[in-house]
Amino acid sequence: MFLVALVCPAETLKELLTRTGFPSATFTEKELSVDVDYANSENAQQIVIAYQVRKNGLLYHTLHMASYEKGKGVVHRGILQRGNDLNDFCSRALMDISFLHNYIVLEFHYNPSASCFVIVDKSFNIIRKINGIDWFEIAPNQLVVVENVIHFAPIHAERLRLLNLQHPGSEEIYPLKGDALRAHFIREHKKLMPLDKICSLHYDPCNPELFDEEAGNFASDGHGKIALLASLDASHATEKKKPPFTILSQSILYIYQQNKNGWLYCEQMVENSEAKILGKEMSGHFEFVANRCKPNLPVVPDMTTSGFSPFPQN
Repeated sequence: MFLVALVCPAETLKELLTRTGFPSATFTEKELSVDVDYANSENAQQIVIAYQVRKNGLLYHTLHMASYEKGKGVVHRGILQRGNDLNDFCSRALMDISFLHNYIVLEFHYNPSASCFVIVDKSFNIIRKINGIDWFEIAPNQLVVVENVIHFAPIHAERLRLLNLQHPGSEEIYPLKGDALRAHFIREHKKLMPLDKICSLHYDPCNPELFDEEAGNFASDGHGKIALLASLDASHATEKKKPPFTILSQSILYIYQQNKNGWLYCEQMVENSEAKILGKEMSGHFEFVANRCKPNLPVVPDMTTSGFSPFPQN
């Protein structure tokens, strides 16, 4: 067990339970009187709380969990066995609780560009640890994860990883090797590269293959077909005393389809003005968006930007 210094407004466990409507009968008076740092969530079936004891400004590492099944009136209690390694993002600060069918999902925060999600069952047994800043369900037990990136880096190039909760391992599905539209962006980017002396002055790698990529805008039919709207943005300073600005941007729509041999994709360039509308329509009108092209190219990951996501993958 280790301690972490923390300063934040106090709330006792009793106050937390009262505010959330969680029954207190299974807790002792001593437990109810302690100050806690916590996260809580609720859906139609259950209320879930997770908390760490705080005493004299110090936060104890042990993460206590409790759930209340509304229909049965049953309380489950336990401790999440997450380990004591501070290099493990799942040992960091608890930020949020959400639900994934019968599972509970705990989010732990490392920095604005890196998090860890721990998926547990109703007995708080760990099903999977996922390093990433976001996740999206595309089919039962199948998730696409937006990988962590280095926060203080010259670019933030998001990468996507696919995993199945019923099987170990995962596979990367973005960016794509042989991607014609991404290659077009790289060629146009190369034409706009600043002078070497400006690049050095601003600690800019000035590599046409390196640029910001936002790849977290998803929609799915729930059966393994995915629509992804990716945004590519290249920023550079072009003068000695002026800050970087966006010199080139492009939006690309990708459609992924799983078949018996793996994953296929197709792509379509989208005007940035249309991308704003398309991003809002993807969930509500998925078939309309997904039928804009037919996946026929094999999914092979491009590892060019992998160095900007050098974190363990689960």
